[in-house]
Amino acid sequence: MAAMAQVALPRSQARIRIIMKPVFLLIAVVAAAAAPHSVWDGVYTSAQAGRGQKVYATECARCHGDVLEGVDDSPPLVGQAFLKKWRHKSVARLVDLTRRTMPSDGPGDLTRQQCTDMIAYILSVNGFPAGTVDLASEVEPQREIMIEPPKEPASAPPEPEPHSGEIKARASN
Repeated sequence: MAAMAQVALPRSQARIRIIMKPVFLLIAVVAAAAAPHSVWDGVYTSAQAGRGQKVYATECARCHGDVLEGVDDSPPLVGQAFLKKWRHKSVARLVDLTRRTMPSDGPGDLTRQQCTDMIAYILSVNGFPAGTVDLASEVEPQREIMIEPPKEPASAPPEPEPHSGEIKARASN
């Protein structure tokens, strides 16, 4: 049997293929890096949450409570009410709102870094895992991080219906 002859590409097409392979690979890597992240991805560090806890204690606890439960007209910053309000919103929105409106007796007095650290603390109290890199205080990276509630546990499968033979057997007993 004769060996199949391989069709040679013109040099220009071969060069294009050689050049385009890494370009497509680079595009795939950049697209994956630009995909939104979730607060479940470990987007802050424990040390950052510790800094945020100190800011929270001095600037926020008097209105939002020592354990973030909310006091009087101040909303809770922990639990289902918090998660429902911030579900599918970016960390940037939460940091920006905090920076513009808090503390109530001096809105805008906190730096963006202080607000970011405080949000790291709030995320930690809500059970979101810490990671190895601080949450960036810049707006753009924060826009890519979405606040997502915990995944609901899978429900148990429904009980199977008894076979008709089993029903007849039960009925005759």
